[in-house]
Amino acid sequence: MSPTPAGALDWMRARLGTGETPPGSNCVHGITDRYGLGCCPWCAITCSLALLDSGFSGDGGATIAMPSGLRTTSSKGWAYCPYIVNDFRAAGLFGSDPRVGAMGLMDWERNGVSDHVGFVESVVGGGSVVMLEGNTGNNVLERRRRSLSVFQGFAYVPYDGVVVAGNPSVPGGMLGRGSRGDGVRRVQEALLAAGYDLGPSGADGDFGPATEGAVRAFQRDRSLEVDGVVGPQTEGALFGGATAPPGPHPPSSPYPGRVLYLRHPYMRGDDVRHLQHRLPVKGQDPGAADGEFGPNTRGAVIRYQQAAGVNVDGAVGPITWGALFA
Repeated sequence: MSPTPAGALDWMRARLGTGETPPGSNCVHGITDRYGLGCCPWCAITCSLALLDSGFSGDGGATIAMPSGLRTTSSKGWAYCPYIVNDFRAAGLFGSDPRVGAMGLMDWERNGVSDHVGFVESVVGGGSVVMLEGNTGNNVLERRRRSLSVFQGFAYVPYDGVVVAGNPSVPGGMLGRGSRGDGVRRVQEALLAAGYDLGPSGADGDFGPATEGAVRAFQRDRSLEVDGVVGPQTEGALFGGATAPPGPHPPSSPYPGRVLYLRHPYMRGDDVRHLQHRLPVKGQDPGAADGEFGPNTRGAVIRYQQAAGVNVDGAVGPITWGALFA
């Protein structure tokens, strides 16, 4: 079966009215249990499963298979709206024009961080679209009419198999020759700030030969593996994360090795508590340092990311962690 917008939309239509059992539990039979994260917010999970079952799988729906150049955050797609934005933007597949079959990412708080996602069923007059969405305010999968003003943007699903950016030789989650987007631009800006030459194009968001050459030079100078690809070690060295060469970092600040973000049940641990102790030092109050990554901690992280000029997604990965403890 070849993926088509109609296939994804039909999957969603067939499940209109599907809800949580019991209501308010974030538990949806056939959706949250199938994805494998337990009971948790399920709008992104629903979209992922719709794609999985409408042609983006080579093994009967067990794992998702997107075209080379579009990474996913799990074997079944995405469970977190900001990651959809990041991955589609990095692949050159994110924009402001609504299209039928695209995923629409909504930003209720207007803070640059997506809170909700669904599929565009139709584009109607008056600056609005009709959406098919899971996990609505009624805790069911519904059809909703939305104003374009609530959207952060639209993720253009590559039903035709075409991805603008990406290189199949570059592992998922890394940046290398052929990558494009804001992530590449941030790397380029860091390279320029460190004194590396990118040629006349500068920080244009396009990972071409000049950027690869600068990355290789940076890796040689830092005694890293020289492969021209920006993975965790190179990223940490560029942005002050845990894998950077020894420097003026607090002794208790190594990157914990997992991305911290808001989910249900909340992420817990000493790394969350350490983060909560560090945020006030940077002027952001996460509330009690209870070791739980809840809404208050996420809000403090977003405010810090906005102030620090790093990617605003409410999640703490190696770049945000490195900046916090620099």
